[in-house]
Amino acid sequence: METTGWWEQIKGVFAKAADSSSKDPVLHTTLTRHRDHQAEFEIWRAGVIAQGMRNWLGESYGYYLQHDRPPTEAIDFLDTPSSKGFVVHFAELQYSLHEAEMFQLLLRERVLAPGPDGGKRYRTQVADTKTYQEADMTARTDRYYLKPVLVPHADPGIAASPDSYTADQFGQGFGNILIELLVRNREPWRLRFSATIYHDRVYQAAEGFGGLVGLMTR
Repeated sequence: METTGWWEQIKGVFAKAADSSSKDPVLHTTLTRHRDHQAEFEIWRAGVIAQGMRNWLGESYGYYLQHDRPPTEAIDFLDTPSSKGFVVHFAELQYSLHEAEMFQLLLRERVLAPGPDGGKRYRTQVADTKTYQEADMTARTDRYYLKPVLVPHADPGIAASPDSYTADQFGQGFGNILIELLVRNREPWRLRFSATIYHDRVYQAAEGFGGLVGLMTR
């Protein structure tokens, strides 16, 4: 009886995997790569591959600004009134899964870096990973969702009540930032980096996306 029960559990796991999707994953856990592989990341960050990826991103964005199109099919840029960003198509490149994962950590680290005044600008809102079935392959999404630390202006004339907020009470930095890596069959497929800004009277205008790309490529 115990063996039968164990086998039924195993079959249930496989059945769930076959019916799973990104909205109903078979596994959904906390993403801890930034903690578990910090020493490994610091070594990678100082290497030539990391520098080459930063240079490539900066050059691609410069080309996009000049020609209004990306230089290659390996990258696309998003530019709407509410969202700015880019998508790296790793299927068009020769980077390994490890390199793609490290690149995601590099982008995250750049966003979380202190501001010019040394203060904390962003915090991690979500860090999760989902595994699911996608057509005839196993897929995984590793996601970091970062939000600006909203600090009110030090103006004693502004009351604490939300009803009295003014248009420039909060700085929003570059907006909310999503860094999501899609992996298919253990191969890096796509990395999406997007900044979504607030259009609300309680926030200052977002900082320019060019400044954010510059931050990513230093």
